[in-house]
Amino acid sequence: CPKKMACLGCSAKVPQPENKEELEQEWKFYDQREKYYKSKGINFEAKKCKVAKRAIRKELREIESIVKYREDENYKPNIRFT
Repeated sequence: CPKKMACLGCSAKVPQPENKEELEQEWKFYDQREKYYKSKGINFEAKKCKVAKRAIRKELREIESIVKYREDENYKPNIRFT
């Protein structure tokens, strides 16, 4: 592992569509933590949460692309001759 297990935002990680629910849970966790830190005035930690949320959002978009690619890969056109 090039980043020593820092998986969020890692360029070496291949997003897995099967793990989408885990990423959504992580996003909710960091969203709640960011709101908490902002309310307490701990801006540095709030910024770290924002960066993590951005990495998760990027990974979720990559997963959507993978799912669409897999759907397109299995598409079989219906050709009619009249």
